[in-house]
Amino acid sequence: MSDDSKPAPVLRPRVAAALQRLRESRDGGAAGVIGEIVSQLLGCEEHALLALEEGGGRFQPVRAVGLTPQRLEALLVPHGIIGQVAWHGVPYVLGRTSSIGAMEHEVGLTACVAIRSGRQVRGVLALFRMLPQKRALTDEDLELLDVIS
Repeated sequence: MSDDSKPAPVLRPRVAAALQRLRESRDGGAAGVIGEIVSQLLGCEEHALLALEEGGGRFQPVRAVGLTPQRLEALLVPHGIIGQVAWHGVPYVLGRTSSIGAMEHEVGLTACVAIRSGRQVRGVLALFRMLPQKRALTDEDLELLDVIS
C-alpha cells in the first residue's frame, strides 16, 4: 500500500474537536482556544499559558485561569519543572515524570508542556488543579496536550 493510499488515522473525538478548533482560530485567537480546550476538554481549573521572552530569562503571561496574581508572578521566572520544560522541551506529567527540581510555587502541578513553533520552544502550558472527579490524566488527555504543544 503506498503512502498516498493509506487511510488517515482515526482521531479520538476530543482530539479531533481540539484540532478543528485550533485550525479555525484566527488573528491571535489560539490562546483563547487553548484555554477552552484546557478548561472544557481536559477539565483543568487552574492553568497558565506563558510565552518565553527573547533570551529566555522570563515568561510573559498570555492567559491564566484560577491562579492568584502572586502565584502567577512566581511562575514568570523559568525555574524548577516549568523551567526545565522550557529549556529542554520535554513534557512533565504528574506520576509519569520525575518531579526532581520542583519549586515551592509548583506544588499541585499536574502537567507542563512546551509550546513550540517548529522545533523552537516559545513558551509553556502549565496545568495545576483539575476537576475533582479527574484523578489523573488519561492517554487521550496526553494526546490533547500533544496537539496543543
